[in-house]
Amino acid sequence: MISKKYYTLVFAVLTSILMSTIMSGFVTYLNLGMPEDFASKWFHAGKAAFALALPVSLFVIPFVKKLTDKITD
Repeated sequence: MISKKYYTLVFAVLTSILMSTIMSGFVTYLNLGMPEDFASKWFHAGKAAFALALPVSLFVIPFVKKLTDKITD
């Protein structure tokens, strides 16, 4: 098991993986339809999306937590 002190990092990595995979697949499909090499194109787009999603998540998560605390009871 991973220590709780790494919670934010683990959360950011898992969220980034899931979101970048889902979003890159959806956008790849919207842009290309279902070509024969769809999986290859999706994988390529997913790698690029994850490379951006992880640092953005690490930067945004603390801000979103504070904002959520302010707007909720």
